[in-house]
Amino acid sequence: MNIYFNSPEYNRLYSCDYLNKTQWREYAVQRPNVGLFCMAVGVIYLCTYVPCLIVMHKPEFFENSCFKLMFLHGCLDVMAVMVNSFIPGYFFIVGTTSCDFPDLQFFAGTMCVAIWCGQCLNCILLATNRCVDLLAPNLSILLFEGSRTFIFYVVVLSYMAFFVIFGKPNLHVALRPLCNSAF
Repeated sequence: MNIYFNSPEYNRLYSCDYLNKTQWREYAVQRPNVGLFCMAVGVIYLCTYVPCLIVMHKPEFFENSCFKLMFLHGCLDVMAVMVNSFIPGYFFIVGTTSCDFPDLQFFAGTMCVAIWCGQCLNCILLATNRCVDLLAPNLSILLFEGSRTFIFYVVVLSYMAFFVIFGKPNLHVALRPLCNSAF
């Protein structure tokens, strides 16, 4: 995000001044089948994921620290599905270059990176939670008992915020392929 507000660096990395808007549109390729597939997969994932999150959030499960961490992971997954299936699905259907929707693509790309990093850290915390619970139950009580698990939510969300602020995004580009492609 700091790149976004640093005009010289942003322009150096993401400038669209090389071509005009019409010339950029010549490079874009619509892939409606791929876009609809992305969106359909996103809908299927959400339809299966949301009921699982509802069950995990029930008090009898949410007492256990691993369910709290899995619930966070599920929430991050739902955000990832939104950013990684619906937005690219739309971009594939319309056929875009990164210069067609530069702000949306920048923010969506930043969120992709931040969510992925947050999920990776949360997986490490979940594995640590399970190992500590098995090998050192007293340490598990010290670290994860009760609302202490939510401290790790803050750690994961802070880690994600770091990548939102200082990370460089992945941008979606539907350009004409240089060689034959399956899509």
